[in-house]
Parts: sequence; structure tokens; C-alpha cells
Amino acid sequence: MTVSEVMLGEHSTLSGDIVFPISYGWNAEFTAQGIPPDPGSDITLTLLGTALKGRVDTSASPFLRTNVRIFGGRNNLSVMVEDRDYKSHSIKDLIADILTDAGETVGDLSLLADIQVGHWLRLNEPASRALKRIHKYIPPDIVLRVDDSGAWNTVQLDWSNVIAEIEQRDIVDENPTDDTLVLIPTDGKLRPGVSISVRGVNRKIDKVQYMIGSKLRVMLWFRDYVRDGTEDARVVRWDPNSEESKSILSEK
Repeated sequence: MTVSEVMLGEHSTLSGDIVFPISYGWNAEFTAQGIPPDPGSDITLTLLGTALKGRVDTSASPFLRTNVRIFGGRNNLSVMVEDRDYKSHSIKDLIADILTDAGETVGDLSLLADIQVGHWLRLNEPASRALKRIHKYIPPDIVLRVDDSGAWNTVQLDWSNVIAEIEQRDIVDENPTDDTLVLIPTDGKLRPGVSISVRGVNRKIDKVQYMIGSKLRVMLWFRDYVRDGTEDARVVRWDPNSEESKSILSEK
């Protein structure tokens, strides 16, 4: 890892992780050099030339090194929002109000502009809980996500968008149990919600984790799994009451 690959403000990082979930904000935990930033302060993290704006959650300096935890955006979802009664509003307006009242930065929420709610009562509650209650109105192929600038946007999941073709020689490590793949990153822009082709099979990226150590690596977590090396299928958890399970049990 070179000093320019991962920077915390003006200081190089020694080790840590940056995790991009499929929705909401990214988070990072690092050990770095230099004076620790103050909790609650805004900071820019640079990952392979990509600037990520976040806010420091915790920081400490044991053994002359700085341990820092950062969240993308302004880390304000624990802020209490006031109760409010909405009638005939779009989901876009409701979410924008929650984020604005919490002190977050609102970006492009236009994917939700056409979804109307006849009546919705916002309670006096943390912004995170208000967003969770309104989540049921959001289509499953649309997610809320903090972008690199720290603003909240709506993102359309596009599993048909295959952004790369990965062959065996490109794979650093692989864990079939956890359904993860480790690669050498070429940039800091890889995000969930798209697919890659792994040995000719399209895989849906559900989470991205950049791992900083002696070398910089990226771990991909998949939403689906490969059965018998040929079939790309959604993970199905055992349900003894399902028709498929009853059929299997009846054969025993």
C-alpha cells in the first residue's frame, strides 16, 4: 500500500476497513498516524483518489496511534425529529423532511417522487426510526444511500449491469461458506447494487468492503449463490412449512 492509496484527512492510514452496504451510509474504522480528529468533526477520506465525506464518530490515540470510526454523511440519524401529520404527500417529500430535520444533506430523491401516501403520521422519534417506518413504501429495487459527497440519494439497483468480468487469475481469495470474493481494487468507486461476472456466472454485489493493511484489497459480498457451479440462485433459508420442504420430507 502506498501513502496515496488511503488517506484520512492529511494522514495516511495504517490499517482498517471501509464498508459500503447496499443501503444507507458507508462506515469506516481505521488506525492512522497523526493527531486524532475530534468526534463530531467533518472529515474527508480519500480512497484510491475517490474523496468520501463523512463525520467522525469516535477517535482515540492509544500507543501514539489514532483509532478512528467514521460514518458517511453527517451521522445524524439518532437526532430526534418532531411529530408531524402528512396528507397527500410523496415519499420523496417525507424522506427529505426527515433527513433535513435531522441535519443531513439531501441529494437526489427523484426516484420516489411519484409514490404518493394519503396519510402518514411522523412521530417524535429518532430519524433512523422514522426512516425505518416509511421504508415499507419504497420499492424493493430502490434504496436510500449516502453518496461520496455525503448527500442522501435514491439508487436504482441494476443487477443487469455487469461492470466487470472476473476470471480465476483475478481472484486473491474466495470463501464459498460466506459467499465472498477478494480482489485487488483498481479504484475506490466500487459499490453494491450491480453485478460482476465470476468465471462466466453473473453475481449480484450486496456489500463492498475495502480492507487496508500491508496491501489494499476489496471483498465483495454477494446477494445470491452458485449451486453446482452452474446455477445462479437467490439464497433460500430452510422453512419446514414450505411446499418444497414438505416435498423433501415426504421423500425420506
